[in-house]
Amino acid sequence: MTDNSDRFIWIIVFAILAAIINGSGIITYSLFLKGGEKEKTAMFYAFMVAGLTTPLGAFLAYPLVNKLSQSNLGLILGFVAGVLIYISASHLLPVAREEEKKHSGFAFLSGVGLAIFIVLSKLL
Repeated sequence: MTDNSDRFIWIIVFAILAAIINGSGIITYSLFLKGGEKEKTAMFYAFMVAGLTTPLGAFLAYPLVNKLSQSNLGLILGFVAGVLIYISASHLLPVAREEEKKHSGFAFLSGVGLAIFIVLSKLL
């Protein structure tokens, strides 16, 4: 990291990755619950799946990503963001409406706040 702008970008990237990993853990947990696992067992399995696949994916992807140009990397990351939005809109939102609880509004507003923070960080 050479200056504060690099550090700020890495903080944003970390926050986005944490949100994505948390979301995938919740999806995995929900799938185990729907499959008939007990809550504690489903949580343990989801934690293990996320804990094992995340470092493995980073290890396998690093040599490929390292060779990409900035513009190609931007295109690929934009495509991946679109896929994540599509998955959220088509699969997760209907389930979220069925399971709506007290904290659902807070989670939604947190996501909107994160999106606004990212946009404002690029403008400043």
